Amino acid sequence: MANIQARPNGRFTTFILILAPLTLGIGSVALWFWHRSFVKSIDESGITLVSGRRVPWNKVLSFHSRKNHSSNDGERKVTRLDIQLEEGHALILPNWLENGEEMIEAIKIGAREAMPADARMRVQYTQRR
Repeated sequence: MANIQARPNGRFTTFILILAPLTLGIGSVALWFWHRSFVKSIDESGITLVSGRRVPWNKVLSFHSRKNHSSNDGERKVTRLDIQLEEGHALILPNWLENGEEMIEAIKIGAREAMPADARMRVQYTQRR
């Protein structure tokens, strides 16, 4: 698996700039701290969070994906992927990334390849309308 870097599409910066005057900076600070749990890069040894924390694949416990069914083409798209780790969690918001779908597929493939043959990963699903 090649190293895949998250490429933000500008939504994060837009939200920071909008929240700054509306919440007197408190909302922007909260969003920045939340952003530290986002996945920054994926490679064959594990994932790296925006905070700089490296997490090997064997520390990934489960996924919780949220899908939206209200798109015009009828396709069910993942709007959020929560990754449960042994210590904490990580997050991918594909709508905030230029390569969001690629990141989600790389996470699933990396976790699947790192698992022992007889193990099963817990995957949860929430439908959004």
